[in-house]
Amino acid sequence: MRARKSRHHWPGGGSVRRHQHRRHPLFFAQGAGHRSSTRSIAIGQYLGFAAVLSVAVAAAFGASFLPEKAISYLGLLPLAVGIKAAVQAWRHPNDPE
Repeated sequence: MRARKSRHHWPGGGSVRRHQHRRHPLFFAQGAGHRSSTRSIAIGQYLGFAAVLSVAVAAAFGASFLPEKAISYLGLLPLAVGIKAAVQAWRHPNDPE
């Protein structure tokens, strides 16, 4: 039996894009039987993407005001947030958040 090659290649297509399109029917299936659910789901998808893009642009703009040495430590921020969430989940396993 041969080992499977990873198909996670960027950008310009490939299986990553195909996997994303497989999840979209799940969003539309949730709105089955409701009036104009397809339109509201599609609008929500685009608004969500625009919000994420806006936050990224704002963060990049805000980072331009930081000193050069501080920018290298920004990569630790997501790590710290993840560790904090893991510790909270470990301390309070039955908490829904």
